[in-house]
Amino acid sequence: MENEERKREGVSEEEEKGREPDVLFNLVYAGNNPAPNKKGCVGIVARKDGKEARVFYDYGDDVMEMIDLFGEEVVFSNARGKMVIGLQAAMRARLKSDQSIEDLMAKYKPGVALEKIPTDMNKATEDYFAGLSDDEQDAMIARLMSRKDI
Repeated sequence: MENEERKREGVSEEEEKGREPDVLFNLVYAGNNPAPNKKGCVGIVARKDGKEARVFYDYGDDVMEMIDLFGEEVVFSNARGKMVIGLQAAMRARLKSDQSIEDLMAKYKPGVALEKIPTDMNKATEDYFAGLSDDEQDAMIARLMSRKDI
């Protein structure tokens, strides 16, 4: 994004670097949207090897319009795929925390955020430490022993 555009849109260089490309594209280039009144018309940007491509794509404003545009099978397949990935992520988080999958399934509803699982920092540190080589463990112990604030 050019400095002039960044200033006009109130986006700092640091903010631009930290944003997802499609979010940045929608924020800055929404004025170029060929269908600004359609919430389903989304600006997409892709970057690879120093090259960049930008397009607007109409995904439809709601499920019924998506079905009209792409067909029931495509909409269902994409929705199910996203739901499966979300459930897998929730299951991995539960396995990492030793919480039961049964408890997860009793509460799970696709697209609805579950309560955050507190991280056991002692266990996480021990697991990390156990994965280090002997030399790395020795170096970490030496660094910790040399600290005056602990």
